[in-house]
Amino acid sequence: MYEQIDEIVGGIALYLFLTVTLSYFSKDKQIGFIRMFLICLLLTPVTGFVFYLLSKPMLRFKTTYECPECHFEFDQPSDHCMICKHNGRFVELLSKRIIDHP
Repeated sequence: MYEQIDEIVGGIALYLFLTVTLSYFSKDKQIGFIRMFLICLLLTPVTGFVFYLLSKPMLRFKTTYECPECHFEFDQPSDHCMICKHNGRFVELLSKRIIDHP
């Protein structure tokens, strides 16, 4: 009788481990952690794995600032180009959003 309980508890532990593991790896995908957790928990981790394979990576954006004169790009926000200011010109930077590749 205790052997059956051990098998059931082991099966539940494995099920929850696979659910949490797949959910963790899905946090950087469009499906996300919560949706994957619910899919794995309510359906099966095998179904969750299929959803994981079909889900696209999440796009992340970052803002850069470019000088229109010297075309130098800055990661930190600033009102003017430091390089052009050093050369005696006050040039405002243009901000742009680009896709950040991990």
